Amino acid sequence: TSCPRGSLLYRVWFGKSASTMSVIGSVCWGSSKPVTRQQIESRIKEQVVRYVPALRPGFAPPGGSLTSIPVIFWTGQPTSFKPPSFSLSGHSVSITARPTWRWSWGDGASVWKSVAGAQYPSRQITYQYRSPGRYNVGVTTVWSARYTVAGIDTFDASGEVLRQSRTLNVPIQTARTVLVSH
Repeated sequence: TSCPRGSLLYRVWFGKSASTMSVIGSVCWGSSKPVTRQQIESRIKEQVVRYVPALRPGFAPPGGSLTSIPVIFWTGQPTSFKPPSFSLSGHSVSITARPTWRWSWGDGASVWKSVAGAQYPSRQITYQYRSPGRYNVGVTTVWSARYTVAGIDTFDASGEVLRQSRTLNVPIQTARTVLVSH
């Protein structure tokens, strides 16, 4: 009775699961349909993809290393980021995205890290090779996100938001022992 002719009054329910759903208000809709959680998360993915920091990995020493001496690695990314908030159906939506990184060392070993690493003297991410060679080191960033709908609640974005991958070619040489006289 309070909506314009040709539109219907809908109760708007929102929650993290069916058992936590509650009415947050009502809205008049004409030929368009109410916004769903899937539509919100699709918009979130668009925002995250647009602003996600580039993956710029590196290693030190830059020319490679010797067997049994650890190589220092970094991702060149922050441990979280917040793209600009946006409005969806009259509600402000803010996002916080956090990465985890999977390092594949090129010799069959791999590890997940929640730290970004940094250049020397940091030793947050290191790896020690036992044999000489050229190793293709892969790093993959997996971004997950939480979003807050102002006045409603904070939610985990379902599924994986975004993946980025890069490869580094790391040369490792054999250390040689040399005897010298005094």
